[in-house]
Order: sequence, then structure tokens, then C-alpha cells
Amino acid sequence: MIDLIENKLSGAGVQKIGVNAPKMALWFHAVNGVCYVVNLVDYQDPAQSNVTTELLESVADSVKRFLQSKGYYDVRILTLISTYSEYVAEDLAGNKVPYWVLDTYHTLFIQPAGQPDIFGGFEAVMRSVIDALRVNTIQQESVTQNYVPRQHRKKKQIRILTMNNLLILINILVFVWLEMNGSTENTLYMLLHGAFYWPLVRESGELYRFFTCMFIHFGFMHLAGNMITLFYLGDNLERAVGVAKYIIIYIVTGLASSIVSCLYYIMIGKDVVSGGASGAVFGVIGALVYIVTVNKGKLEDLNSVSLTLFTIYLLYSGFTSTGVNNAAHIGGFFSGLLIAKFLYKKPQSDNHF
Repeated sequence: MIDLIENKLSGAGVQKIGVNAPKMALWFHAVNGVCYVVNLVDYQDPAQSNVTTELLESVADSVKRFLQSKGYYDVRILTLISTYSEYVAEDLAGNKVPYWVLDTYHTLFIQPAGQPDIFGGFEAVMRSVIDALRVNTIQQESVTQNYVPRQHRKKKQIRILTMNNLLILINILVFVWLEMNGSTENTLYMLLHGAFYWPLVRESGELYRFFTCMFIHFGFMHLAGNMITLFYLGDNLERAVGVAKYIIIYIVTGLASSIVSCLYYIMIGKDVVSGGASGAVFGVIGALVYIVTVNKGKLEDLNSVSLTLFTIYLLYSGFTSTGVNNAAHIGGFFSGLLIAKFLYKKPQSDNHF
């Protein structure tokens, strides 16, 4: 595919820039005083690749300085990642560099949400590459439609192998194991298997309970409510921030919710046995609220109105129900807002290089 892309670019009159970086090729041309640069990255084998997000940023900075020294003052750089999955490309870009994806497995040209739609005519070349690949592909799949930018998809794609689904599976497996060996509605049994209880932390130093309580649930309905919410919202957050940052948000907000809950019950002088993923789930919601807000109220199939109403509903349900740890919910939500502010970087558009 790389050879085909370079042939198409060369045929379109685009110039190549020499670069001393593996698996990269830089092409540029000027249009109306603007110098457009595409960094073509071969990322078919991430495990063996030396390409990193930091390297992409470094190359972009170096090329920009080089071209500006040649008299091109308005230089815009975009990374074109050729790989087998748009989600692999998303993790590589890391919300640090503007990027497009050539999905070699599905033979698709993808312009992810928040990325440039038009980039000096390079988009037309990429479409011609995809058309050529489809003509030459033996397996003619039913892909006669043009590429579908993520921002235009009305329904999010459901993937099986995601960190979000893995977390859901872990919670379910823990619940099944606990049910097979006892009753998850028995407070003493749950206390013996990792539920949070401040007196034991204070007197026995069992700090692990801040963590273990995030993965145990008191009864099936408790588990179902949390996992259904996580299933429908967690995948959005994972795609927005990437796998590594998603797991950081989930774990950190879960721990923060445990700490806030602990401090609250110490303050009111009450000892309770607690557990559940709801603190982390509210952390996911809080992070999404921040991300949707900075993206002008829209992220894939989410919008600020529906997300705000859903959050209010969940908080209201918690305050009007008995046996609900609302302190954990609030702690998770606000810690999610805070950590998203530090971890999430809004993708740049074509007008903001």
C-alpha cells in the first residue's frame, strides 16, 4: 500500500522531503501560500515499530522549522497512518497530532472526528488510493459506498476487544465467583471478600480495600445497573482518550470515589460496608461531560443535553434510593471532570495547526 500511495502522490505532483526516520515518508505541496505536509507512517506492525507519539511530534516540529526556513511561513502538518485498525492509529496519535487513517484491513480511508476534512487536496489522493485498492482486491466486499468519517456515523461501532469490555468482564467474573461461593447480598461475606470498611482499614491497615471494593457488587441488580451504564458510555470515552488514558481514568476515579466516600462517613461518624464500580462509572461520566463540553456539545453519538440529563437522573436516583453511596458517586464524577481536563487534548482542526 505504501508504494501505491507514493506513486499516487508523485503522480499528483507532490514533492517528497527526505527524513531520517524509520517507516516514515514526508510529502508536501503549497496551495495559495499554505504549505501542506503529510507524514506517511507505515504502522502495520506496532509491536516491532519504533514509531511513537513523541517521535511524530518531534518530526512534525523539525519539518515545520525546516520549511519555515525555506520561506514557507504557514506550514500545516498531518500524519497519515497506514495500519490495520483505526483504533491502533488513534492510540498512536494520542490526541497529540492531527491524523488520518488508511485502514488496510477493511480498505478504508478514515478521517476521525475532530480531524481535518480537507487538507490541500491530499484527501482526493487518498480516495484514489482506496479506489485502486478496491479494484485490485480479490475479496470484493460490499463497500461500494465512500469512506465514512467517524463524525458522520449515527451509531457507534460495537467492538468486542476493548478495555471497556474487559473491565465489564472482570466485574462480571468477580460477581459470578462470589455468588458461586456465597451470597453477594450477605454483608459479612462481602466484607470478608474485599468490601470497603473504614474500621478495618484504620485498625488493620487493609488499604487494599480502597481498590478491591471497586470490583464487587451487592446483588445482581447492583452489578447490572453499573455494567449497563459502563457498556453504553465507556466505549465512547475509550475512543476519545485511548486505551491507556481510559484505564487511568477508570482506576483513579474509582480510588478517588472510595477516598471521598471514606472521608464523608468519617465526617458524619458512621461506619458502612460498601462496594461497587459506580464510583468509577461516575468518573467515566464526569470525564465524558468535560470532553463533550470542550467539543462544543458533541462527541460521536453523545451530546451535552442528553449526557447532562442522564447524569442528573442517575444522581437523583441515588439520592432518592436507600443503601446508595452517593458520596462515592459525587467523588467519582468530579474526579472524572478533573482528570479529563489534564489527560484529554482536543484534536486540532484544519484551521488550527
